[in-house]
Amino acid sequence: MGLSKYFPKSEKKTKTTVLTAALLLSGIPAEVISRSMDTYSKMGDVFTDLCVYFFTFIFCHELLVFFGSEVP
Repeated sequence: MGLSKYFPKSEKKTKTTVLTAALLLSGIPAEVISRSMDTYSKMGDVFTDLCVYFFTFIFCHELLVFFGSEVP
């Protein structure tokens, strides 16, 4: 569809954290840990989007209340 020029595929860099090391040492397969970390990252993106949405909604609501209260 030609979306690759707008959304180029980026190479995944594996982030190694203490949590990842601890999970690997406890016997959990690396694939499961990788999927879990991807899910966690996507949940962070969704949370960020929700924060922006709620801020915009509350800000616009307060502007409408402020300017709408002057009309008799």
